[in-house]
Amino acid sequence: MFVVDTDSADVIADEPIWAKVGDQDYGLVEAPHGYGGIRFDCGGNEVPKPAGNRDGDWRVVGWITSGGYGHAVEKSLAQGYLPSALAKRFEAGLFEIEILGNRAPAIIAPEPLFDPSGAKMRS
Repeated sequence: MFVVDTDSADVIADEPIWAKVGDQDYGLVEAPHGYGGIRFDCGGNEVPKPAGNRDGDWRVVGWITSGGYGHAVEKSLAQGYLPSALAKRFEAGLFEIEILGNRAPAIIAPEPLFDPSGAKMRS
């Protein structure tokens, strides 16, 4: 689960997950539909797909499968696939999620954001 720092749009699916890993190649979780779905900007114009899966120190390492706004926690949330070597990296500044052609900072949530102890479920 990613917490995405955005206030303009939330993920839906097939958005690329970028990681700032430099020359380290952690592998790529294969895209579900070639190189992700067709993407559009806020004006409805198609966003061209990057020439590759690299932008300087940033690499596409995975894909978002679903997400949206979490009203109970008041945050934009996204779920996706990553190479296992990156799945336990919780530091800020490592991941960005591309939404409508713009990349937004994201962090992995190490624990559930809503009722992590399960107290509400047991009451």
